[in-house]
Amino acid sequence: LLYYIKKHGVNNAAIVNEYNEIRLVCDSIEIYGKKGDIISLIPMTYEVCGVTTEGLKYPLNDGRLYFGSNLVAVSNVMLGEKAVVKIKSGLLYAMRCPD
Repeated sequence: LLYYIKKHGVNNAAIVNEYNEIRLVCDSIEIYGKKGDIISLIPMTYEVCGVTTEGLKYPLNDGRLYFGSNLVAVSNVMLGEKAVVKIKSGLLYAMRCPD
């Protein structure tokens, strides 16, 4: 659904419930939450290149993530109220889970 919405020109769409938020990263996004919120980055395409994060406990700098790989960026922790995720190619889900 997020990909379909993005293809039709809607930016910053999210799937949200009272506990979680899921966004699609095509280039860069800002994620707002609370210090200690959990952020997971899940590849939607086979390869996601140039993954760079800011405001997370375990930063990535121009990293690569692969769909289905055991090396993924899950359960990272927000250091403040804002985190930034940037990618150069591919598609990525960014999930914020406060609990």
